[in-house]
Amino acid sequence: EDIINVKPLDPGDAEAAAGAEMMKEIVQYRLGTPNKKWAVPWFPTCIGAYQDAQKYGVVVSKQWWEYQERVETESVQAIDPITRMGMTEIDPDTGLPGDIPIFQDRQKITVLCDRPHVELFPPENVRVDKAAHWLDPINTSPVEILLIPMYVHEIERRMRETDPRTGQPPWIDVERSRLKLAASRHAWDETRAARAPGRDDTKESTTSIDEYGVVWVHENFVKWGGRDLVYYTSGIHDLLSNPVDVEEVYAHASWGERPIVMGYGVVETHKIYPAGKPELVQGLQAEAN
Repeated sequence: EDIINVKPLDPGDAEAAAGAEMMKEIVQYRLGTPNKKWAVPWFPTCIGAYQDAQKYGVVVSKQWWEYQERVETESVQAIDPITRMGMTEIDPDTGLPGDIPIFQDRQKITVLCDRPHVELFPPENVRVDKAAHWLDPINTSPVEILLIPMYVHEIERRMRETDPRTGQPPWIDVERSRLKLAASRHAWDETRAARAPGRDDTKESTTSIDEYGVVWVHENFVKWGGRDLVYYTSGIHDLLSNPVDVEEVYAHASWGERPIVMGYGVVETHKIYPAGKPELVQGLQAEAN
């Protein structure tokens, strides 16, 4: 069963028709495959986006290509480039290849994930300038910040590994004691608390295992000197990565657009945060009660 339908702008253009058919098959596979390595969970993402727009008035998502790999070193017998056979050590007595194989180390790369990724952000975890244009607050805001809760072990892994997707260097090494400073700044949030009344805050770190503690990482987008830069910080305390151009990290943002989209459930002119449906009808509900 088709999930999407793709048609060319000019049905009479055979090349455009073939391109549309190919695009349909590629997207169809990404949306329909049960393999989580390649799939896009489009249905819960769409439903979640609709719910955010209806409840809060806005929905914010970030789009990027998610790629993760595991690199392991294994020892294998060396192969002779001419005979294409396994190499062995030379017998000193005969001067001929002996029975002892020659081993060499090689890297084994296992792809863990390689897919488009769309992540919804709660509105309270998105910061845009209040003077940004209401039609496009994300790209017109001079500073835009995403608040991302991350486990300590995830941050420390980023400090050791180069990003295999973008080639960006490892994050700047920050001591764990410094990371903990960014653990409590956003521990309590009024909007997040209202979303789960009577429950413990899911983003409050209560574990005694340091590696599983939650730290608030900021992804900062800043317009400066005619460039749009992006970099990470641990809260407002320590720099985790050096500022680089957005298009260097997000290839699809090469036209100056950030990899973030903000949509609305109800359009209210000149307001970057319009009211959600519960707020719009609360007066009528109060009168009805």
